[in-house]
Amino acid sequence: MTDLTVNSDPRHGSYSTYVNHGCRCDRCQEGQRRYYRANRDRIIAVSRAWYATHRQLRKSEVVG
Repeated sequence: MTDLTVNSDPRHGSYSTYVNHGCRCDRCQEGQRRYYRANRDRIIAVSRAWYATHRQLRKSEVVG
């Protein structure tokens, strides 16, 4: 997008502007992608950690 107000506005490029204001400029779309990827990666990491812990607890219950 070549609009000067979009390029000079510091709010552009954030997830908040994408979601709350409905802006779909390139910078805001990239901000939304970064937010989504970071959140997805965090959820995957937490899920893997929980599963590993749960698996260890289940193994100790079966053995012990």
